[in-house]
Amino acid sequence: MRTQSLTTAFLVTASILLATPLSAQTALGDQPATIRVSGSGQVQAAPDVAHVSFAVETFAQTAREAGERNARQMNEVLAALRQAGAAEADIETSGYGVHPVYDHRQPEPRPRTGEPAEDPRITGYRAVNQVSVEIRDLDAVGRFIDAGLAAGANRLAGVSFELRDDQEARDEALRRAVARARSSAETLADALGVQLGPVRLATTQVETPGIFHARAMRMEATMADAPTPISPADQTVGATVELEFAIR
Repeated sequence: MRTQSLTTAFLVTASILLATPLSAQTALGDQPATIRVSGSGQVQAAPDVAHVSFAVETFAQTAREAGERNARQMNEVLAALRQAGAAEADIETSGYGVHPVYDHRQPEPRPRTGEPAEDPRITGYRAVNQVSVEIRDLDAVGRFIDAGLAAGANRLAGVSFELRDDQEARDEALRRAVARARSSAETLADALGVQLGPVRLATTQVETPGIFHARAMRMEATMADAPTPISPADQTVGATVELEFAIR
C-alpha cells in the first residue's frame, strides 16, 4: 500500500519592504513604524488518489445495434473493474454518445453545376461509452488498467492523480513560510538596529496542488505479459504569508 510522504527539502523565497517611506525607525504622524515581510514555503507530497477513465467504442450498421453491442461490452468491463476491487460508488459514467459515421470521400460533381452529386453517405453508427474509476490504492492502478483492457475496453481515455488529503502538507508549507518570513524580519531589524515588536497583521495564501493528467492514449484491448507500470510524480503544495511587525 502506497503511503503519503513529505520531503524534507523545500524552496522558499522572501521579499522585504518597509511600511514607511523614510526608515523603519521613524513614524509619519500617528502611524507607527513597522516592518513588513513576506515568505513562501513548499512541500512535496505523494498523491493519494488516482482516476482512470476507460472507453468502449463499437461500430454497427444501425444506431440500435451499435448501442446494444456497446452495452454488452461495457458490462464486461464494469464486471472486471468490480472484480479487481472497485466499489460501486467509485465507478461513474463520464460520457456516452451514439453518432453517425459518414463516408467523406468526395462524390463526383454534377454536370454543369459543379455541385456534389449527393450528400455524404452514412456508413454506420459509432457508440462510445466512457467510465471513470477512482482508485485509492495507487499500487493497484496498473492492475485496474490491465483488467479493464482485457475485459473489452478499447481506449484508455486518461489517467490522473491528485492529492486529496492535503491538510498535513498545507500545514507544513504554512509553517515553513512563516518561519522564513520571521527570519527575514529579524535579519532586517538587526541590520537597522531596531527590535521587533508583536505581529500587527498576518495574511496567507495556500496553493493547493492541481490534478496531474497522464497523456490520453488509444490502447489495444489485449493483456500485456507484465502489469502496466504506473509511477505518479509527487505534487507541490505551497504557501505564502505576509507579516507586519511593530517596531519597539
